[in-house]
Amino acid sequence: MKAIVTFILLVFISCACTQAQINAVPPAPASTAATATSDAPSRDEVMKLLELTRAKRNMSVAMDGFVKAAQQGSRQTFTQRFPNATPAQLAMADELWGDIYKDVSFDEMLDKIAGVYQRHLTKQDVVAMTAFYTSAVGQKLLDQMPAIMQESMQVGTDYMRDKMKPALARMDEHMKNLMESVSEQQPPDASPAPKRVSKKQPPKK
Repeated sequence: MKAIVTFILLVFISCACTQAQINAVPPAPASTAATATSDAPSRDEVMKLLELTRAKRNMSVAMDGFVKAAQQGSRQTFTQRFPNATPAQLAMADELWGDIYKDVSFDEMLDKIAGVYQRHLTKQDVVAMTAFYTSAVGQKLLDQMPAIMQESMQVGTDYMRDKMKPALARMDEHMKNLMESVSEQQPPDASPAPKRVSKKQPPKK
C-alpha cells in the first residue's frame, strides 16, 4: 500500500516538474493545437526537442527516485512484519524493486511519446521551445532540473507521508471491518458426521 501511494506521488511530482519546464517556454505567437497534419511538427523535430530537453535523463531520474522510495517503503513494511529479518533477506526484498524495471527502454518510451507531442503541438510551438532551450536560461533550467526533481520528490514524499498516515490508518481499519464482515457471512464448515463403528459380535459357539 505504501509503495502504491509513493508511486502516485512520484508520478504527480514528475508531471509537475515537466509542466514547470513547459510553462517556462514562451508560447509561439498565434499558435494553436495541431489539428491539421500540415501544421504538426515532424517526428524528427519532436525527437530533437526531446533530446534537447534531456527527456531521457529526466525519465531516468524520476524512475530512480521512485525505485529508491519504493525500496525504503517496502523495507520499512518488511521490517515491521519481520523484525528479525536477516541482512540477506532485506537485500532480497530490495532486489524486487531494483529488478522491476530492467526491461524498460526509455528509447522505446520516447518514441511513443513523440506521437503525443505531434498531436498536441504545432510546428511553431516546437520551434519556440527549441529556441528557448538553446538559450542560456533554458540551458540553466535543464542543468538544474535533476536537482529540482530529486529535492521536490523528497519534499513531496515527506509531506505526503505525514498527511497520509491518518488516511492509511482509516483504510486499514476499513479493510479489517470488511474482512470481518465477509467472514461472518460465510457459512460454517460442514464437517462430515463421524462414521459409526459397529461392534462385531463374537461368533456363536
